[in-house]
Amino acid sequence: CKTTTPNPPTNDCPCLSLGLFASLLNGASPITACVSGGGNTSVEGPNGTFVQVTENLTCNENGIGAMISLTVNQAQICAQLLRDAAAARNVLCVQPE
Repeated sequence: CKTTTPNPPTNDCPCLSLGLFASLLNGASPITACVSGGGNTSVEGPNGTFVQVTENLTCNENGIGAMISLTVNQAQICAQLLRDAAAARNVLCVQPE
């Protein structure tokens, strides 16, 4: 029996295994920009680094390295975690150009 909570459970986001993803969420790394729309959400951190959740149901760090496959539900949760982390730091998520 699952109880529903307003905040998505972070353990449903496999992207947290990426070091930068986790540090952007927990406040260890600053968030400098957020782009969200068209099924993609990307949050920039220090020195031009970024993490993204893509419309192809993957997440990755800096667009290179390991692509983590996600379910639709996981992708939505991970993207929301990124948007919430940006909002908590008063960084507005903008639509992609």
